Amino acid sequence: VRVRRAPAAVEAAGVAFASAADSSQAYEAEANVLLNELEVQRAMLRPNTSAALDSDLAVIDRSIGELKAAIARDPRNLALRRLLAASYREKVQLLKRASNAG
Repeated sequence: VRVRRAPAAVEAAGVAFASAADSSQAYEAEANVLLNELEVQRAMLRPNTSAALDSDLAVIDRSIGELKAAIARDPRNLALRRLLAASYREKVQLLKRASNAG
């Protein structure tokens, strides 16, 4: 009995797909923790800093929402999943900068 194996390219794509999904989940979890911490520090931020932060977060969150909707329509699209992970990474970096500024 011969067992057919998937071509290496198919296996690599599966690994990349899982990696992109895992990255998104990890960044999303980290962003939620940082956002909760920032809410505690928000009172110490200057009003213009807080407004700029809210504006930047709104842009990133809108992007995340659009990417999630696109992924719902095309769940196997690796490029979309990578963009989603990058958007969450951007959000985490913004929240870290804001936390350090406060």
